[in-house]
Amino acid sequence: MSTLRALVLILLAGGVPAFAHADYRTLQGDAQYTGRYAVPEGTVLLIYSREKLLVVRPIFWPSEQVLTETSPDHFEVANRPNRKAVFERDANHCVVAMTMSETESDGRLVKMADADIAPVELLFADRVAEAVQKFRRSPADIERGVEFGTRMVERFPSHARTVRDFLTRLAETPPAKPESHAQLEFALAEALIRVGERNGAAPHYARALALALAPARPDIAQALARVRGPELAADGIKLPFSLDALFATPTDAERKAVLADWQHRELKPRDVQVIKRAPYSLDNLGKFPAEIVIVSHRVHGSKHYGAIIVPKNAKPGCCTVVLDVKGVSWNYFPLNLTHPSDLMQSLAEDRDRFIYVVPSLRGEKLILGDESWVSEGDRTDVWDGATDDVIALLNVALKITPEADPARIAAFGHSRGGTVVLLAAERDPRIRRVVSAAGPTDHFFLQGEDGWTPRESVADALRNHGKPKDLGGQFLETFLTGAVAGEKNLEETRRLLLASSPRYFAERLPPTQFHYGLDDGVVKPANGREIIARMSQAGLKPEAYFYPSFGHDTDVIAAATHMRRFLTGMVAGK
Repeated sequence: MSTLRALVLILLAGGVPAFAHADYRTLQGDAQYTGRYAVPEGTVLLIYSREKLLVVRPIFWPSEQVLTETSPDHFEVANRPNRKAVFERDANHCVVAMTMSETESDGRLVKMADADIAPVELLFADRVAEAVQKFRRSPADIERGVEFGTRMVERFPSHARTVRDFLTRLAETPPAKPESHAQLEFALAEALIRVGERNGAAPHYARALALALAPARPDIAQALARVRGPELAADGIKLPFSLDALFATPTDAERKAVLADWQHRELKPRDVQVIKRAPYSLDNLGKFPAEIVIVSHRVHGSKHYGAIIVPKNAKPGCCTVVLDVKGVSWNYFPLNLTHPSDLMQSLAEDRDRFIYVVPSLRGEKLILGDESWVSEGDRTDVWDGATDDVIALLNVALKITPEADPARIAAFGHSRGGTVVLLAAERDPRIRRVVSAAGPTDHFFLQGEDGWTPRESVADALRNHGKPKDLGGQFLETFLTGAVAGEKNLEETRRLLLASSPRYFAERLPPTQFHYGLDDGVVKPANGREIIARMSQAGLKPEAYFYPSFGHDTDVIAAATHMRRFLTGMVAGK
């Protein structure tokens, strides 16, 4: 049973989650914040306690956020000060409502009585028949049911069977508006794709297309083409090789070629300069003073920047080094070190016993306060090339930071960063421990999106001239730009693909800890399962945590606990 489903079932039965009772948050006697709050659009916002933390979670969020108290009845989300919660009391000093800001549940939300059950809660509790009955009460309710089913299949793919059953029954009394009926058929088809019923999805895509105004819904036509149409289109982007050849299983010879290439990479410190030194705090309260050093250096001729953060009063050789590698998005969000990273926050009281090495990867921006620096190089080289950048900055840090202990080096990364730290550890035996969260491990077979395989996603991007934010668009930009331009052949393209897929070199990993959300629609949990299986075949025993009802962010509260124990073990020399 998933975490969120268990939580909803407990709440429907009355009361707060069992795990929260010991930490039931109160102010001024028995005034309690925890509970369910009705959102006007018909959803629910949940407030509950975990690990002595007050947590907020709109029911359609595949993640949690921690609330920190700023004054009585006033809270803000940790690391997001603009996202606030203000609780409202009645004449008896009982909490009766709250106001949220900067979320999808903004506005005044009334606290629900235990006996009140929102239809959406029935859906999350897998009580399909009751949910259908509630959502059939009026045309507006039917449309809301379609909307909620759509959100659920997009954000909680593990609930796809529930959505399939719910929308199938709801379709017996379809919405009156053609566009809403089209969306019902489309969402039902999407649910079928996620449960592996591709043949069953096609008729629903076709009905959705017939009902929709096609120019306004190209996504429906594109989805139908994935299951029915030609894999490639005459007016699509052309590759100088076939998709069969591109997505063939990597051979041992190709793997050896990648290993040989890695051995000859030149990543020694070049043209190192200290750009800036400044005081820094390893938390948001100024309790853990440190110094941040912004450095520049050259990687393959391009000028790169990075940060080295050293605790105040650190002694020579005192500190474990941790590489802290950021993720990536289709628009390449910057590395902002104005505030400490999630890793620094997670290490809590031990964070001043680490030196943090934070690379600004090629083509990307580093921000510190009012200043910023942009590294040179091709920002689309986000996997194998970014790994060069990480190892090169590590070399710089060890050269100019006497406080660093070169025998104790770890690496942490989330998403793209989770992949890069795996690749860095496979290439550099100095890295003794790795924490990888939500990292892709196999771009050949495991990194499809929204239930589609990588091959289907790439075919779609080629057929529709996909942009980076479209299905398959990031793959097209990061792996196939050179091939499309006629600058890379099949062998070179596959080598890049393989050198970006740590699953195929798993036996080279040190002790490693993995974190994946089972409802991650960006990186399938199979990425974790398959690399763990390869490590196990090689006699390695990684730690792995898979979190039900959590998405790409994973369960940050539980993950922080596991990560802190794993990394502080290096401080203790374990």
